[in-house]
Formats: sequence, C-alpha cells, structure tokens
Amino acid sequence: MSNRAIKKRGTWTFNLMLSVLFISYSFFNLDRLDNLHAAEFTIPSGDAAALIDAINTANSSNEDDTINLQGGTYTLTRMDNDTNGPNGLPSVTSSITLKGTGADSTIIQRERDAPLFRIFHVADTGVLQIDSFTIKDGVVPYSLNDETETFDGGGIYNIGTVTIRNSSILDNEAHNGGGIANWSGLMSITNSTISYNGSDKGSGIKNYERIVTVENCTISQNGGAYYGNGIHNVLGTVSITNCTISDNHGPGAAITNGYGDYSGAGTVELKNTILAYNSADVDYPGDCEGPITSLGNNIIGDPVNCTIALLESDSTGDPRLREFIDDGLPGHGHVPLLLDSPAIDSGNNSACPQIDQLGKSRPVDGNGDGTAACDIGAIEFEYPENSYIRSPRPGSRFTDPTLATPTVEFEWVNGSAVSQHWLSVGTSLASLDRTPYGDIYSRNQYLNTSATVSGIPLNGQNLYVRLWFKSGTWKYVDYTYQTQ
Repeated sequence: MSNRAIKKRGTWTFNLMLSVLFISYSFFNLDRLDNLHAAEFTIPSGDAAALIDAINTANSSNEDDTINLQGGTYTLTRMDNDTNGPNGLPSVTSSITLKGTGADSTIIQRERDAPLFRIFHVADTGVLQIDSFTIKDGVVPYSLNDETETFDGGGIYNIGTVTIRNSSILDNEAHNGGGIANWSGLMSITNSTISYNGSDKGSGIKNYERIVTVENCTISQNGGAYYGNGIHNVLGTVSITNCTISDNHGPGAAITNGYGDYSGAGTVELKNTILAYNSADVDYPGDCEGPITSLGNNIIGDPVNCTIALLESDSTGDPRLREFIDDGLPGHGHVPLLLDSPAIDSGNNSACPQIDQLGKSRPVDGNGDGTAACDIGAIEFEYPENSYIRSPRPGSRFTDPTLATPTVEFEWVNGSAVSQHWLSVGTSLASLDRTPYGDIYSRNQYLNTSATVSGIPLNGQNLYVRLWFKSGTWKYVDYTYQTQ
C-alpha cells in the first residue's frame, strides 16, 4: 500500500474519531442542559410520599423548580431528616416554589400521633416560596434549658430565604418560634394568617439577627410565650405593614423586641397596623414590650410597657374589632372591623398595599364621606351579610370574656341580608338545642339590635349565647362567656 493511501486512511480514521467524540460530547451536553431546565411537578391530592420525592428531585437541580399541590391534606407520619432538629420534609437546599390550589384547601401537616418533628427546614442555600396552603401541627421537642436551634420552628425553620403568600401557619409548637423560626435568614410574609401556635419565645414568629417583613397579615390566637406571643425579635429587623395583631395570650406581650431588660433588642417597625386586645399576666399590659418604632397610622391598645414615640397619626385604645374568624382556606383567618372602628379610612394610602389580606381592593370609602382611604389593619371594612354580637365582645381561644353582673345587655349588628333575629341564652349548649331554646332567655327580636337579659347566675361557670338570624333560611352563631 502506498504512503498516500496510508495517509488518506489515517486521516479518515482520525476524522471518524473526532465525529464520534463530537457526537458523544453533544449528547453529554444535551443531558446537562436537560438537567439545568427548571422542572414542574404536580403532586396528587394527599400523596405525601410524592411530595417528599419531588423536593428531593428539586434539590438536585440548580434551577427554580415548582411543585404544584393538588387540593387535599398531605399528612407526614415520620421524620425525614434531623438537620437542626427533626424535620418531616427534606431540607430545602435549592430554589423551590410550592403552590396550593387556592380554591381547594391544601394542608401539609404532621400526623398527631407521629413522632415529634417540624414541617419545613430551609438551609442556607435554600430559597423556598410558599403559596396558598396551610402548614400545621409541627411540634419540635424542646427543653427550657437549651437555647440551640435544634428546638426551634415548629412549622418552619429558616436559615435561607423564605417567601410566604396567601397561606396559614397553624397549631405548631417549639421552644423558639412556635410557628416560624427565622434564624439568620430572610423572610417575607404577605396575605397570610399565623394563629394557634405555641412557644416559650415567639409563639407566632421568632426572628434572630436577620430580616422579616410582614404585610397584610393577621397574627392572632397564639400563646404561651414569656417573650412575644405574636412576635419575638432578637438583634434583627421586623417591618410590619397593614397587619392585625390581636387576641394573643401568655405570660409576655404580643410583640417583644429583645428581652425584659431590653438586651438583645433590634428594630421593630409598625405602619398602618392594629396591635390590641392582647393579654398577658394579670396587671401586665400584653400588647408590646421593648423599643418599637412607629412609622405612622397605627392603633395600639396599650403601649405602656413598650418604648415608642407615637406620631400624630397614631392612636391608642380600643380599635373596635370583631372576634377572630376563619373559613378554613389558607390565609383567610382574620379579625374584621366593627362598624364604628376608628381603623376605618384611617390608614396612609401611600403605604397601603393595593389589596387587603383577603384580596379585596384598597383603598375604598368605608365611612361614607366620599373619599377612598385605606383602613388600618389587615382587612378593609365590609358591611356584613350576616348578623353578629358586638357587645360584650366575644373572647379569644385562650380567654372567654367575663360577665360581672346578673343583668347584661347584648348588642348585635344587623346583617345586610337579615330580616329577623332570635336570641337564646342558657347555662349549657344542650339547653340551646331544646325547647324553649335557652333555660335563661329565649325571645324573638325581630329587627331589634339589642336585648337585656336578667337572671344570669354569677357562679364562675360558662354562659352560652346563640344569636339566630334569618337570611333566607335561619342560621345561628354561638358565643361563650364566663361569669364571675
């Protein structure tokens, strides 16, 4: 064979090898590109195992992955890992968006009889967006003598970045941050409810050294904390806009900045916010403790225990709120305004979000003066369709209002679609269910909006009140009071 043929054959072989290498390299890079594309997962209703698998898969990606949760309850029965304490779901280490279905209630919860663990852990590399679902029943075992993060954040423990929208954080417990522990992380919470959480420090939210912004949120019905039944801030910054923080109860205040001796205080800013109706130990005002910064247009029930320079647009005293109500949809737990609430049309429009917690437009003309103005708090006032008792004001989950006299005047608001009322009062719920529908008082009220009831026993027992209202069909709401 000639040298020319050998040279030509060698060139052909070399070119073939280059082609094979190029094709192999191309396929390899296509695989890499596929792995870099953002993924989107849809999880069947209630399939907790599929949710765990999807988070693990998303964690292996470097892209912004989305996990869509179909309506239903996702119940976690065992601990997945023990990063900074026991966790029911895999620690979030990449960028993940978790979305509920909105109209259908979507819940991620720990099974009540399962071992104790929190629901979410977000690592320092993690970016988690939570949208339109409920996180509940996370419990972290804790010790009063241990201040490590192992015992923090019953619902969420964050050292990364978390955004919460249109969601509820309910019935969680931990040593620090019963609902949420933001431990050197970044967090934003909007249009959401934080309620029924318990802790020694920061029953709703515990913020340590970093930044939390809270907007259009209701923080209510949390309790048990020595510092911050709603929010406890230590060496960090908490900015609160158009929120309602009410009916939190425990040894300490609803908002505590630092500790009782002011050590560890960071920055807590209030704007267009209601902070009232919070109770602490006897003779101890329960609304706030430590230094608080007002940015204007707030209503604070009793600021005596905190250091705050009130602005001309601020006010103190009774904000005239209804009781906490919740229709079960994520982010819908809220405290409506009464007809005569000083919060109506008293907010700063330039600072007001365009919608309220429930998604209704802001601002509107709530007092009928022809000028649209933002309401203070999480909810814009809306005239109710159904009737409800306004006085004596119903209590919170932790405290029933006390009746001190045997004669009480009950007042209610006549709903816009109501044509008739009936008021029943009894010493037991059973007495309201049988004729004459109340063993103390039972009478048709027509369109009256008040009734005086006598003969109430002052025996330290509960008193049960049922307000019936006719709006097409008869409906009722039950209220519980305690007698002296």
